[in-house]
Amino acid sequence: MDGAAIWCLRRRWTGLLCLGILLAACIHPAEGLGINACSFKWITGYPCFSCGLTRSLSCALRGRWGDAVRMHPAGPPALALLLFGLAPAVLPEGSRPAAENWFRRRRRPLNGFFLTAGALFLLYGLGRIAWLFAAGVPSPW
Repeated sequence: MDGAAIWCLRRRWTGLLCLGILLAACIHPAEGLGINACSFKWITGYPCFSCGLTRSLSCALRGRWGDAVRMHPAGPPALALLLFGLAPAVLPEGSRPAAENWFRRRRRPLNGFFLTAGALFLLYGLGRIAWLFAAGVPSPW
């Protein structure tokens, strides 16, 4: 059974989607646009799980790792995931089987990395919302 990594490598649209997200993060100013683009925050007044993620990616792409983690701790792992997802768009057809074999041999550590990153993303979002409910003050994030 093939894992998610192999599935992504076999689909060129995955790479094009990741490329689009990376280009948007490159264009996006690291300090933000000065407007609230999050519909969840606009409706509820609370930040969603991904608030700050675009700014975090923007900082990470510029090498500002401390700012990236401060904006959203899932930014650097998301950058790794996006760069991985970019592979189908940039790998020539002939080199994909070798890449699939490389990922197949490293399936467990890669799955562990992405599962851990996903769990931390959820914990961070829940923690941020819990902070707002408990403290009643704006989130420091």
